[in-house]
Amino acid sequence: MLKSSDTAKFNRLVCKGFFKRTVQNKRVYTCVSGTGGCPMTKEQRNRCQYCRFQKCLNQGMVLEGIIVLDISWANNQSK
Repeated sequence: MLKSSDTAKFNRLVCKGFFKRTVQNKRVYTCVSGTGGCPMTKEQRNRCQYCRFQKCLNQGMVLEGIIVLDISWANNQSK
């Protein structure tokens, strides 16, 4: 059984991965309910990616903190 501190750390890692993929892939989401206030529980978080991304921003994550690598450039350099 996870302690609350372990659970919080796991939740941050899950949010971090979602946030990073969203920024790197330049994804743009729209709210499924149209209100921008969907509940973000463990069970509901995948229903509205817009509200999930907004929650990451509200928690202090910043777009500038994500490094986007151009993989095609790196592949050409190794030839």
